[in-house]
Amino acid sequence: MRRVVILALAALLLPVGSASADPTRLLGFGTRGMAHAGAMLHFDDPIAAAVNNPAMLAATDGRPQIGGGYVFARPKLDLNGADANLINVRAFYGGLSVPFSVKEWDFGFGVSAHLPDQFLLRIHTVPATQPRAVMWDAPPHRLVANFALAARFKDLVAIGAGISVFVKFEAEYLNFDIDATPGRTRATSSLDFRFPLLIAPVLSVLVTPTPWLRLSARYTGDTELSLALPIVAQVRVPGTTVDGPIGLLFAGPSIYSPRELAVGGSADWKKLRVSAELLFQNWKALDAVSARIITQFDESEIGVEVPASDFVAPPPGYKNTFSPRVSGAYAFDVDVYTLVLRAGYSFVPTPVPAQRGLTNFADSNRHVIGLGGTFEFNWDWLDLPFALDAGVQFQRMTPRTSHKDDPLSPGGDLSIVGMVYAVSVGGRVSW
Repeated sequence: MRRVVILALAALLLPVGSASADPTRLLGFGTRGMAHAGAMLHFDDPIAAAVNNPAMLAATDGRPQIGGGYVFARPKLDLNGADANLINVRAFYGGLSVPFSVKEWDFGFGVSAHLPDQFLLRIHTVPATQPRAVMWDAPPHRLVANFALAARFKDLVAIGAGISVFVKFEAEYLNFDIDATPGRTRATSSLDFRFPLLIAPVLSVLVTPTPWLRLSARYTGDTELSLALPIVAQVRVPGTTVDGPIGLLFAGPSIYSPRELAVGGSADWKKLRVSAELLFQNWKALDAVSARIITQFDESEIGVEVPASDFVAPPPGYKNTFSPRVSGAYAFDVDVYTLVLRAGYSFVPTPVPAQRGLTNFADSNRHVIGLGGTFEFNWDWLDLPFALDAGVQFQRMTPRTSHKDDPLSPGGDLSIVGMVYAVSVGGRVSW
């Protein structure tokens, strides 16, 4: 009976853990964000401004705009020479921008949302000792929504503020009733859970000292989507002294997005715009990646010795990162059409330290290249300008191998390498 109980609980208590940015930070928001490799502080994308730079909502052409599209990404990564078997990223995105003016002030309101077509939120449970690509297993598969307001005075300084909203899984309890009668074991269970919202602030400032120069900074707060699951198993074995509760607390982060600060500038020359940014992410604030399992039972009350103890993984030791990004766009007119060519590059260093001990969280530095374009229709007879966007992205994860201090550590040495291929299409209309 003891074995039945321990196996039943172990099947449910595989430590959860995944710490990475949300999908809009991994791939960029929408088609243009993908094409610019996420370097979007200064590019005209009103439907994405609530994510990229809320202050840009007050620096549009004055027309309301609505749009959306579809994103697909395939992470093709190898762990220890074998396919990591990651789920493809598939999602719809959409946004709305509504600008208006009052005397010398320009204002703007915006909404941006990333909606996976498979999950609203994916909580992935695997042991902390199992090799896993921590940035790509669960984090890309979740709903993200941003709301923002902005104000600008005399085309000089704009300030934007908003919130980023996430969904969190939170369990109230999981109760088991295990009854071992002669010839068979019966188990019943009940689960109570809810999905509260998490909110992170987004603040930005845009300074335009000249018509061709823009300087910006954006701050985004951190969010932790954690899993907390109290478990109580009522165990009874007829004819024995085994009759009592076994309690466990299963708690830890499911997904974590760090605080970040982006600063940069852009310059225009004729129809060319170039931009450079530096993104800081505060990964050191993360204090746990895998879940904690805390035992909560009295062996004298149960009537049998239970060989179980608390599980608390060592501190993750993540490092803060600085990510340089550059991007550009060139526009040229063809009759009543405008074609905008887009490109971007980002270097994304990994915050994950070498895995020399018990855990096997695999990640490596990434080189991100984005390409894309926009085709704008400017027909005189149609007072609703609309545009079609297309973008592709290639992320190269550099080879990395972590050698264990103890050759007998679970999983042995840990290696990761691979590519992430992404494509997006979308459209928008202004009025």
